[in-house]
Amino acid sequence: MRQCMLGLLVAAVTGAACIAADRPSGSPVEVKAKLVRTIEVPASPGLRPDGRGFSNWLRDIAVDGKGRLYVADGGAPSKVFVFRRDGTVLGSVAPTGTSRRKTWLKSVSATGSKAAVQVYDEDADRIELFELDGTRRVRRITSFAAATYGTLGQLAVQERPSRIYAVRGPAQAVPFPLPQDPQPLVQLDQRTGALLKRWEGPSWGSVAIGAMDNVFVLHARQRGPQVIRRYSASARLLDEFEVPQPPGSLCQWAPGDPWVGTDLAVNQSLVAIAENGGTPSGRGCVTLVVLCDHSGHYRGVISRAVLGKSVESRHSTYAMFDAVEFDRDSNLYVLDRSGLRVFVFVLTSGTTDEGG
Repeated sequence: MRQCMLGLLVAAVTGAACIAADRPSGSPVEVKAKLVRTIEVPASPGLRPDGRGFSNWLRDIAVDGKGRLYVADGGAPSKVFVFRRDGTVLGSVAPTGTSRRKTWLKSVSATGSKAAVQVYDEDADRIELFELDGTRRVRRITSFAAATYGTLGQLAVQERPSRIYAVRGPAQAVPFPLPQDPQPLVQLDQRTGALLKRWEGPSWGSVAIGAMDNVFVLHARQRGPQVIRRYSASARLLDEFEVPQPPGSLCQWAPGDPWVGTDLAVNQSLVAIAENGGTPSGRGCVTLVVLCDHSGHYRGVISRAVLGKSVESRHSTYAMFDAVEFDRDSNLYVLDRSGLRVFVFVLTSGTTDEGG
């Protein structure tokens, strides 16, 4: 779903993998990620806008309560691929019911047995929200002028009560430099599409729903650590913290290095943040999924190193982590937009060195 900063990230990634440093004695053992499945997204013929030999433009992922994986493809034509829990393809669906080439699929979010999909109709300059049940298009939730709430990018769906949260975010190509003007975070009724609440959100970011209906919002910064704000469902600010830096020299954000947080996901105890960055000289890029607890304390990192020989795919010589999602069993799904893949990780953690 998200495109790296154009001109800053390059295909050559020698030395880009992050290796975490040893933890001090007595500190909690970091969360470890084990790759258990790689799901290949079917390639569409044609050329992508960046000249690659396929027209897919993967933007977002979601997992519903039945374990079905939704992959939003904003290519031409836009469609949503749907996969079973084991990774086999169920099929694809055009949310609008048509395959108009100027209709761009922007993001997807799921809960319970259904998914909500956001589509931008370029001809009409309108945002449309649709409801899917697997490969079945259930209904159009709402439609409104694109300027109504700013350029929305990211969705998060809450099951009870039935709400949709939307914020401007990188479900489209990430611009650089990032916009600095704050955009609204909106809460919509999923059944009717009516506006329920509206408050100031990030200039660019992502949104996820946590326990107790807390709303986690990633505020993407152009440089340095990203910021996460946690709100109550009534829009009261509960907490704010910076995404922690992983240990190890290969993961440090040097002054002037551009970074963008492209997505976040939340389960009962962890926040997963997909981040992409590079050096101003363009010598390489780093792609990470940083793990922290709900207060911002560092718990671990996933880098290309965990992929081993799987870092290369049929479509790319490197992997770029652009979207993250937890399923109901807290397995972590990570979208590799460049390689047309979704990685599935099992996360495990231990006790402290002192047996705590």
